[in-house]
Amino acid sequence: MLSGRSSAGSTRSAHGQASTAKSVIILVAVVLALSPILKTLTMDISSDSIWALATLLFVGHLLLSDYRATRSAALTFPGSIGTNLAIFASVLLASRLASTMHVFSLMLLAALAFIVAPWLRRRLSVDKSRATPIMAATTITTAVLVYWPISLATIVGFLVVAVMLSFCTPAWLQHLHRFKSTLHGPWDQAVVLLDDEDVSDWGPPRPGMSTPPPLPSDLDVGSDPRPCMSE
Repeated sequence: MLSGRSSAGSTRSAHGQASTAKSVIILVAVVLALSPILKTLTMDISSDSIWALATLLFVGHLLLSDYRATRSAALTFPGSIGTNLAIFASVLLASRLASTMHVFSLMLLAALAFIVAPWLRRRLSVDKSRATPIMAATTITTAVLVYWPISLATIVGFLVVAVMLSFCTPAWLQHLHRFKSTLHGPWDQAVVLLDDEDVSDWGPPRPGMSTPPPLPSDLDVGSDPRPCMSE
């Protein structure tokens, strides 16, 4: 029986690996086939418009992406919006490259960074609790190595932003939680009283709840209380 279970598990694992390899091959083939089209996609648009639109799309990606470890139905907007914005911005930037191979490389990198990497981060965060700090350290180290040939000021600015978002902002949020005020019940329930009903029909009043005064006898319920105006 144990051997049967192990063989079934190995079969499912092999099937999953084959499906993953097939998906990767299809992704690479599609990106390679679309590279010549993407290279000439924005030929008639000025470069300034491309840079400005790509910047706005990446900012939208940062604001609308789903950074939580697990998906939740409480999310008011789909997390795929941020992914679509990032891929569209990558297409705009790839259309300004010199060769088809450069376009293919950039689009493949965009697919890995904006589609595969978030999925892998979410899976590792759920399955392994220690994976999140390891992935964060790896990402920051990779970014520093990429920014190293550009300038030292870029590296310093990136590290300041990373420290603010990773340590200072959560600490500030924990500090603000001390000033949170929560109201607790029980609350007095509202009671509707009519002319032909007695207050005792609703049961004895709860402690601390005063009995409301009865309605005036000369005021008919449903009548217009406004005074009649003589013609």
